[in-house]
Amino acid sequence: MKWRDIFGWALAAVLAIVIIAVVGGYIFLKSNRFQQLAIHKITQAADQASGSKTEIRALDLSLRTLTVHLFDVKVHGTEQAGKPHLMQADNLTVGITIQSIWHKKFNLNELVIAHPVAYLRVDQSGKTNIPQPPPNSASGSQSIFGMAVGHFQIVDGEIYYNDRKIPLDADLHNLDLTSHFEPGTSSYKGTISYDNGRFHYAQLATMPHKLHANFSAAASGLTLTAANVAVGASIATVNLNITNYSNPGIVGDYKIRLHTQDLAPLVPGTQPAGDVSLVGKVNIPNLSAPSLLRVLTTDGVFLSDAFSMIASTDRIEARRLHGNYHLANGSLRANGIGLETLGGNIQAEVSMQHLD
Repeated sequence: MKWRDIFGWALAAVLAIVIIAVVGGYIFLKSNRFQQLAIHKITQAADQASGSKTEIRALDLSLRTLTVHLFDVKVHGTEQAGKPHLMQADNLTVGITIQSIWHKKFNLNELVIAHPVAYLRVDQSGKTNIPQPPPNSASGSQSIFGMAVGHFQIVDGEIYYNDRKIPLDADLHNLDLTSHFEPGTSSYKGTISYDNGRFHYAQLATMPHKLHANFSAAASGLTLTAANVAVGASIATVNLNITNYSNPGIVGDYKIRLHTQDLAPLVPGTQPAGDVSLVGKVNIPNLSAPSLLRVLTTDGVFLSDAFSMIASTDRIEARRLHGNYHLANGSLRANGIGLETLGGNIQAEVSMQHLD
């Protein structure tokens, strides 16, 4: 037998072994045994890092795109028996990019969470249903900005927050969060939106509203730009800069077009009509202060071409409303107020104290 034949048979044997290994590996990766092993490893790592209890019904791996799909993911917190668990998601998709096999370097180029539902609770003593990570957990000291994800998206999410101590209730539906990581700035940039949002704080309850905003999140803080909030026919455009996550404060500006008909349920019998615009700046140095009205500072101008409302049994119309306002230390002062009504002009100043 010539050496060429020997070399040919040897090469064929090696190729056959490689093909068998690849086919066998593929079959194993698609087997139920591999699924159970992978799910066990994933849930074990998640539980050790977060202190929670994680469940995953099924897993699917696509070798062609290096994408992992996790189905029916449930995360249990410290909730009592019979209470909703901390979070659940219909589907979690993770896209992986291999930088170096030898050095075991991988990147997450995509993370998509479909229909996540989170239940956050705080009891009367201030204890939450969020578990504490173990003291030896490495994730406790690792910044989220050191774990970059190329593209991150939350689709059709819902958040339920119930704090009996404040008290505060919040429901957000159709939550959509999309972001991407920019290595040059070490920040996440993206958009966030939701529909049918409701907040209830103490005795105050907001009307159903929706939000769409652009954001940039870095280790130094969070910036919201062109954040549009719609309540009925009223629209607000807000730009905010939130600094110092451990003791957050807010600086920003806003433009509000208030459709007074949206206020009709708050002032029954007055039947307001017309639009009022407000333009101003806001500063809250400490969001954790006992009274936000005590530390909040805002000033700006308000104006309206025309609006009307019922007083007693007559409808009163006002035109060319304008003025300035300043709110600080729980006190409101408005000056330069002018309007045309009842065939004449009215000028006034208003001062209100102890709003908190």
